[in-house]
Amino acid sequence: MGNEMMKIILTVLIIGVLAASCGSRTYEVSDLTKPNTIVLRKKPCQEATTIHSISVRRSGKINGTAKINLILNGVPYKTEILSGSVIFQWDGDWYYDKAEIQYIPESVTGGNLKLRYEFYD
Repeated sequence: MGNEMMKIILTVLIIGVLAASCGSRTYEVSDLTKPNTIVLRKKPCQEATTIHSISVRRSGKINGTAKINLILNGVPYKTEILSGSVIFQWDGDWYYDKAEIQYIPESVTGGNLKLRYEFYD
């Protein structure tokens, strides 16, 4: 195998490793009975890039009712009421390096909630 072919193979492998390491992140809400402000941040591998969109997927089960807000400029931008089985997704334009999410329990006795999120550059 020639030097050029080895360089191409090595480049493809490096790109694959970088792409895999810069995927989505997960945040698990530890105590669903208490209010929580969650700050999501872009990954270190995106430090030199400009963010243009965000995806937040949620899964879990809420025993009771809670509200969750994606905050933009200090006010709720997207809001969901959570109760029972929770599976849904927020997608859209986003031009910030971080995002704030407010979790507000209304009558929660337990459960679990996991946020999987990704900033796109």
